[in-house]
Amino acid sequence: MVRETKASLKIFALVLVILMIAPISLSVQTSSNGNNPVETHETAAFAPANILFDESHTANGSSLWAPGNASLFSWMLGVNGYNSSTNFNQSLDTGVLNGFDTLVLFFPMIDLTQAEVDAIHNFVTNGGGLLLVGVDTGNWWDFTSERLNVVSETYGITFNADQLRGTTTSFSTHDLTNGVDGIMVDADQLWSCSLTLSGSAESIVTLDSKTIVATAESGSGRVVAVGTPAPFLMYRARSMGYGASHFQFSLNVIDWLTKNTIRDANVPDVATIIVGNGPQVDVTEYEAFAGLYHDHTTHSDGQNTVEEMVEAGLNNALDFMVLTDHSYDKPVAIGGMTGGAAARKLCQQYGIYIEQIPGAELSTVKHTTGFPLKYNVFTSDQQEAVDGIHAQGAIATFAHPTIDPSYAPVYEAFDTYGFDAVEVDNKGFFYGGGEDGFFRNFLGASDGHQATYVGQMTNFVFVKNPSGPDGRINASDLVDAVLNRRIVILDKDNSLVYGQKIWVDRYLELTKTAESAINNAESIIENLKNNGQDVGLSEMYIESAKNALTCWNPAKAIKLTENATSTLALGLDLSTNIPESVDPNETFDMEVALANNHTFAVSVNTSMYAISSLAIDHVNLLLTVPAESSGTATRVANADEKGFVSYWLNIHSFNTSEFLLPVLIRHRTIIDNVTWTIKESSSGYSATIMLMIDSDARREISTAWVTYDDGTGSKNAKMDKNFNWYEFTLGPYAETTNVTFHIEVTDIAGNTFILQERIVTIGPTAIAPLPIDLTTILVLVAGVGVVVVVVIVIVLKKNRI
Repeated sequence: MVRETKASLKIFALVLVILMIAPISLSVQTSSNGNNPVETHETAAFAPANILFDESHTANGSSLWAPGNASLFSWMLGVNGYNSSTNFNQSLDTGVLNGFDTLVLFFPMIDLTQAEVDAIHNFVTNGGGLLLVGVDTGNWWDFTSERLNVVSETYGITFNADQLRGTTTSFSTHDLTNGVDGIMVDADQLWSCSLTLSGSAESIVTLDSKTIVATAESGSGRVVAVGTPAPFLMYRARSMGYGASHFQFSLNVIDWLTKNTIRDANVPDVATIIVGNGPQVDVTEYEAFAGLYHDHTTHSDGQNTVEEMVEAGLNNALDFMVLTDHSYDKPVAIGGMTGGAAARKLCQQYGIYIEQIPGAELSTVKHTTGFPLKYNVFTSDQQEAVDGIHAQGAIATFAHPTIDPSYAPVYEAFDTYGFDAVEVDNKGFFYGGGEDGFFRNFLGASDGHQATYVGQMTNFVFVKNPSGPDGRINASDLVDAVLNRRIVILDKDNSLVYGQKIWVDRYLELTKTAESAINNAESIIENLKNNGQDVGLSEMYIESAKNALTCWNPAKAIKLTENATSTLALGLDLSTNIPESVDPNETFDMEVALANNHTFAVSVNTSMYAISSLAIDHVNLLLTVPAESSGTATRVANADEKGFVSYWLNIHSFNTSEFLLPVLIRHRTIIDNVTWTIKESSSGYSATIMLMIDSDARREISTAWVTYDDGTGSKNAKMDKNFNWYEFTLGPYAETTNVTFHIEVTDIAGNTFILQERIVTIGPTAIAPLPIDLTTILVLVAGVGVVVVVVIVIVLKKNRI
């Protein structure tokens, strides 16, 4: 996906939201998003009301931008006491409007009939509320507000054919603006039109001296007209800091239309968006797995290698990854499914427990993803793209339908082409397409082009009798879950959980269970430790479980907690003896030690993947420890001259009757290869400090700073990046000036490495001694260790690498 956010991403704390949903009919979908007294902001005068969103007049992709009862707008109304429904295919006659208190109509693209206009007027006259939302003229999608005027002009409001952009705080004193600090009118690719008023219509909000929000009353009913959809779409991702005000404004609008007392909006940290109840099944019979779908590597336009993307998956407790690099109409050796295939080979070779499912994003057509793929499909024909995916037994998903107006015709012909699923949420772009989940299979697309985004958008899927080894998920399990909508989208950009009620409820239940299990396991392990028992392996598991829960994967957290408190794990003490830092070109031992307190022998397989700046003598080593004894597996390693030492050490395949998850140790540290040169000039001597790096390190380093003291106090400066080194020049100084300095390096993951302190005496005899003693190198900020131990895909330490 090309477009990027303007606002910085926000990761919200995961909390539980209890959700209630009302029955669903064939033509009107209803979502009662909760009247729980813990969540609902109570006011003495509040009276519950029913809100009807209309999508029966959408066309040309406008349903993707018209929020209904599967939107953040509807969810917020639900937790504040309202019930929401969506009319998808029936005329707005008296029968459809009966039982509702407010009608919401977003810029219709299909003309309303005179009978519908009359029904709406009767609805308002008899006490109904009416929210009319327009859009600018000239937007990329050719949406227009003109069809609203047959309704709005009766109330003295005309939606104009113009375009306004920006933000505003120009408010009249009115209930609609109570507690609202500002309104943004830019809704990604849609903006605002102005309103012309006559009669008793009242201007409430203006932008550039033009009205964009107005009110009117007729009979016993009320009308609100808004020129832009932004306040009803831009709540969290890309809200530019106006999200809280938009939530408040949205609630004010509905409270005023339903004649409720204006109150503060109750907005829980996590939104739960429900699209139907789901099947009547025993959810406890299903295993749950979390993973990402639709990400890119350097096999196409991604910024990170396959190895780096897999490592990000390890950091974020993923069970599966579907990497989908771009492919086009011309055959190439690298691209499309080759990134996912390389990830699968890597994980299989080193026993990494993330199921890699090769996929591709066919990009000469309107972007279409397919998985699991055996080979690439190269075509410029949309139908051939879908058919080529299906020919491999794979499923075809329509990608990011709101990215571009040219996607609208394909979206409208979704069933004709034979797509299997649609991305209702792509990288946090979640607007009005949520209602697709009532009728179509869906996925949440990560669509990340760099490793730092991994984990922001995941899919939590439910599988009965997983067919992968050791009870793991495999490609066919994932496909089956998607085709049967046993999936919950976890979107950290918008802090939302999306899916059918039965699976959302199960996800929330598992989160509670994981929290309780971790607390209980910690108590057990701490008591044993206090009694002198070595519980190193169990401690690794429990720390990994805590990380999995933080990463919104409670199912993995539960499995890890069960391992942590198992009799087998409690009888094993696992440790490593690996240097936290190395000299340039140093040879050193890498030891894995296992203490076995059981009455039977235990053996484990270990494998090592040397990523950069490292050579090892053995990839695979078997460690067998007799009963009630200890053993060590040792590798001999050699660091090179400069760059990052980086590797994965996977301790897997415990040869016991009880299955234990693998333990993965990841280590990376920069080699302290620092030197300097002295240069004499007419003004004195200068010292150029250099940190030598290699091509891998160039990509990994974010910044390098030098902190120095030349006798006049401590100073720091950012070092300049050159081809294979970072440098900074000190001086000029008089001869024999002593300068103390050290270098601080921050990598792209935010890890900071502080190299050892050095002293240089300025003058013609100054030299940079090499090799360098690294006994004091690599002190990580906040005292965090460099060696990171994970179980399967779980980071134990807080050092995200």
